Amino acid sequence: MSESRARDWKPGRAALALLALHALLAAPFPWENLSLAGAWLRFQPDWLLLLSAGLVVASWRGRAGFLLSHGLTVVLLFLPLLRFGKTLMPVFYGKEFELVMDSTMVPGLIHLLTHTYSLPVQLAMGLGTLLVLGLVYFVVCRCVGGALSAAVSRRFVAGFVIFSVVVGGAWGIERLARDRDSALVRPSMLAELVRQSEGVWEAWNLNETFRIRAEQAEQQLAGTPTNLSRLGNVDVYVLFLESYGATLLRSPGTRLRFEEWAAPLEAKLSNAGFRVGSGYFYPSISGGASSLAHAELLTGVSVDNRWMFERVLASSLKALPKFFQEAGYRTYNVQPAMPEEWPEGKFFGFTDDVFQRALGYDGVTYPWGEMPDQFALAHVLQQITRPSETPVFVQYISVTSHAPFSMIPPYVADWNDASDATAYATPRLQYDIHWGNYVGHPEVEEAYLESIDYSLETSIGFVEQLERDSLVIILGDHQPPLVGDLMAEDPSFDVPVHLISNRPSLLGPFASLGFAEGMVPPEDQGSFSFAAFLVTFLRIFSEE
Repeated sequence: MSESRARDWKPGRAALALLALHALLAAPFPWENLSLAGAWLRFQPDWLLLLSAGLVVASWRGRAGFLLSHGLTVVLLFLPLLRFGKTLMPVFYGKEFELVMDSTMVPGLIHLLTHTYSLPVQLAMGLGTLLVLGLVYFVVCRCVGGALSAAVSRRFVAGFVIFSVVVGGAWGIERLARDRDSALVRPSMLAELVRQSEGVWEAWNLNETFRIRAEQAEQQLAGTPTNLSRLGNVDVYVLFLESYGATLLRSPGTRLRFEEWAAPLEAKLSNAGFRVGSGYFYPSISGGASSLAHAELLTGVSVDNRWMFERVLASSLKALPKFFQEAGYRTYNVQPAMPEEWPEGKFFGFTDDVFQRALGYDGVTYPWGEMPDQFALAHVLQQITRPSETPVFVQYISVTSHAPFSMIPPYVADWNDASDATAYATPRLQYDIHWGNYVGHPEVEEAYLESIDYSLETSIGFVEQLERDSLVIILGDHQPPLVGDLMAEDPSFDVPVHLISNRPSLLGPFASLGFAEGMVPPEDQGSFSFAAFLVTFLRIFSEE
């Protein structure tokens, strides 16, 4: 080290830069259930390793250089982004993080966080996010430069490398010994990146996986009658209830609560001339990505990730609405949360898409779908069911019971008033729950239960208004994205299903699938695959 460079080097600057990097990169996300102090007290093998490598290169070259500083900055900032996905997906989507596949869900995540705000506010949020990211990049880059300034001292470099190796080795030994994440060292995102590289290869092979699944579905359909003549032209509704999971019925406390809800709902159905049978289905997903479950039910193909979903939409598979079209039905896809046209959705074969704009809601904004479910279902009654001169098939995707379950609308007893947006001006319940405090919030499970109570009451209320012969299938799309005792009671992917009709003979064939009479299925009842529904439904209601 030259005398002039030795004078220029300030050990304090390097030490402060290293501490700042540690503080920035260790900061926990809200859902990680770590205190700030707890996060800062854990070593991070990734940046220690990267800084060690950077210091060695800078020491060998005699200076850090532009490319080395910015290259290290990019890599160091990518690791928290990787941790963002790895920690977020199990909490909010009930699945392990898959870098390649889950990256396609970023637009949906942005919508989830911003849709309740006006367009100017959304633009301001976007600009603010870019400014913050730019500032973070600048600060981290300056810290990296400060840390690499220590490269002029080979003693410092050697000591830092030895320290990093010791810490990394201790972390590895502890993790191998205990087979879990270390309490002293952060899990390595570099190791996670290596593991995720295996997923890249799997993603490249999804075409073959999809081809096999699609061929199996087509082979099953080839030997199945599809005319739906045994329905007798009754109207058919498939109502997906967001986050309606079987854990409600498999936790002793919530099962009792569900039974209390179910008794008056069954009485209402009986008074309106309807019978109900209940059971369990299971999709290939849990906790989120509802559209995958919808596609699986309608196509008979297992859809367990976003890439598989995209392949389904681009395929020549024949979905359930197309069979209804051929049987003389008009088919409707009603999705209050869909903010714009969805050209890819034409694959399913719905004759009409009824999305957010078409529903014309201009009242108080509720989370996720902007409007309460009852408002949208009142539209179905008044604009679709009652005026129709042909039988209808309606898929409805609910919105009110979507996380974070922060606003519960009032239930409007008179459905003639349910299409008036002013009826929902004052929420029945409101919780101080948002994405920043969702995980670990003491009221989140109660808020979830209240949202499901509302969704069930609204769905059964809708059925009560049906005057024509109808078959209604009310089912969950996936287990709720909850972390806690409620989900611990039932970690399965099962969701409740209720078959309701004012033509009881239509319910009989489902008894062989384990469906029991009433709104409450038995605790030990088995579940039925979403992917098997299409062929089963066609066989039950079609003649040779």
